[in-house]
Amino acid sequence: MDHMERQTVNVGRVTAIAMPLCVLAVEGAMLTWERMIGTPLDPMYTLAKRTGGFVMLLLALCLSCLTLVFRYRAPSVTLMSQLVLTLILSFWHADSILLVQLVAAFYAFMRTAKERRMYIGSLATTLAVTLATFISWPASRFLGEWPGRILLLALAGAIALARRGMAQARNAMAAAGLEHRRAQTAVKQRDAAVHRSRIAGQLHDSVGHGLTAIIALSEGLTGKTGDPRVEEALKGINEIARESLEDTRKAVRALTETDTTAENEDSSAPGSRSMRSWDDIRPILAHARTLGIITVFTETGIRADDGPQANLCFDVTREAITNAIRHSRHVTHLNVSWNHQPRNGVVIIVRNGGAGDAAPTAASDDGTGLDRLSRRVRDVGGTFAYGPVDGTEWQVKAVIPPTGKQPIERKAQS
Repeated sequence: MDHMERQTVNVGRVTAIAMPLCVLAVEGAMLTWERMIGTPLDPMYTLAKRTGGFVMLLLALCLSCLTLVFRYRAPSVTLMSQLVLTLILSFWHADSILLVQLVAAFYAFMRTAKERRMYIGSLATTLAVTLATFISWPASRFLGEWPGRILLLALAGAIALARRGMAQARNAMAAAGLEHRRAQTAVKQRDAAVHRSRIAGQLHDSVGHGLTAIIALSEGLTGKTGDPRVEEALKGINEIARESLEDTRKAVRALTETDTTAENEDSSAPGSRSMRSWDDIRPILAHARTLGIITVFTETGIRADDGPQANLCFDVTREAITNAIRHSRHVTHLNVSWNHQPRNGVVIIVRNGGAGDAAPTAASDDGTGLDRLSRRVRDVGGTFAYGPVDGTEWQVKAVIPPTGKQPIERKAQS
């Protein structure tokens, strides 16, 4: 394998064209000067005095400058074309007119070629220049012309290799910096995974154990109290505890599974295993009724086939009901309404009241209840507000925008 890979040099279109145009202008002006005014001091300018020779040199100059435009796009072809033109013009002792173009093509070739091709190109250039010099100049002047041309090409190659080394050093430093940042990101992801695993373990050990104990106790008391109201309450406690235990297990799985696993399950619906539907709110309403709270649920408009919207609507409503039951005193009634609006989303209103103060006595657990839901709703472009109304009731109101799916089902009041 080559130790030095091919390097790409990004040169703008103006830069690529400007240099050949300058060479064409200068060399063309020199040819015209020698043809019209100057005294020939070189066999090339002697050829320029003749009309045929002048036209031939001008065409060779134009062709050489044209190929030079592509010196960074096709460096090998450009160098070979310059060498061929140099050899052809050497038979008329006029190859020196292409020396600048040859040096520029050799420089571009050394900047971009692979290591093996670089050696071959350098050898071919040396042999071609040697042969062209030998043909163009008599033996007495060969040793005077040849070292200068070879030295000029060697200097161009050395500068090209130096520039190439500097570019490779910058690329290596950039790659090292990128790898360092990736390593830091990997460490952070690992630490986050460990932290999530620790939280999952705590949830499993504490919350899971507590809910399992509640389920066992409620089942143990079922059928032994003789009071229908107590039996109904025990049934509701058992159902709530089982649902909460299942939610806890889903949360533990979500905390412990990797991002790759989650993407493989369903990349279009993250967390779809725990996605709630519109009708999942009914057991929550039934639980509130088993506690003796008058619960009225009203739904108007057309439901949308919108899983994320339904899931967030469920979470907001459940949290508002739970918040009322946990934190309000003497709650006697709950009014829950969903108003489906085709263009404005779903308007959710949950009101609770009763004898005395119907407002929550404490904020949701350290900002993880209504405050957390408020951030989730606002993140999707909705609105969220909660607080006392009319002095005797507490209201939670949210507007959840649609995600663009079409409504498929109509619900009447219930």
